[in-house]
Parts: sequence; structure tokens; C-alpha cells
Amino acid sequence: MRYFQARSRPSTPSLCAGTQTRHRDYLAEGRRVRAEWQAAYTDAQARERFDDLLRTQLPMLVERQFVVYSRSIDDQPTEAEKADLCDGYFNAVDDFQFDLKVNDPALAAFFERRMAVRGETGGTSQPDGTRAPNASPDANVGTPSMSSTK
Repeated sequence: MRYFQARSRPSTPSLCAGTQTRHRDYLAEGRRVRAEWQAAYTDAQARERFDDLLRTQLPMLVERQFVVYSRSIDDQPTEAEKADLCDGYFNAVDDFQFDLKVNDPALAAFFERRMAVRGETGGTSQPDGTRAPNASPDANVGTPSMSSTK
């Protein structure tokens, strides 16, 4: 994304920091969900498939998405057009157009429901996915069933 840095503001680090700050609670909730799902896999083969998904398949998906954006910039015929497209992407991030609530409202709502329940019950799980000591036993309302994973 060398084109953006030469022409645009805000700076890339502050843009990334703002996005991370806005998504902090979603990222923490995602870690909780991941830990709960990992704990649900008691069968070694199923656990290995799930771990492979997390280690290999999901990072590949993210990398492929980056490549699409990067190539679309590189495919522009002039440096000015490359810079304009790159600016457009970063401006979209700055305008929250790539935020979870916009790009995956169902996932955002799922996380928000879980966080709301935990807030009402004193907390169901900590960031590592373990149950908080003061959590209600039925505080996992809204958590998908993992019965098919065992």
C-alpha cells in the first residue's frame, strides 16, 4: 500500500489503531468464542480439523482478500490512479465502511448478544474462554450448540 502513504491522511498507524479500538470488544468476544469452541472438541480428529481451520484456512482467506485489494491497486494504469484507489480504500476504512457492523451485521449482532448477556449476568467467560467465577450456569444464551463437534 505504498501509494497511500505518500498522499493521504490520517496516517496508516492511526487508522489501524482506530479500527482496532472500535473492534476491541468484538475481537475479545471472538477470542472467547474460539476458546469455547476449541474446548468443545473432545474428539482428537475433530479438534485437529478445527485447529487447522484456525491456523491455516482462515489466515489464507484473509491473505486472499488482501491480495484482491492489492492487485486491484497494482492493476491501475497510472501511479495517480493507483494512489486514488488506495486513498479510496483507506478513506473507506476511516469512514467505518469496513467495520464489522457494516460488513457482517449478523456476526456483530451475535457478538453483541453474547456481550449483553454476560454484562447482565456478571460475565460468562473471560477473554481466554473460561467461565467467569460469578457467571450464571445458563448465561451462555445465544451460543451455538457444539453437539455436532464431538
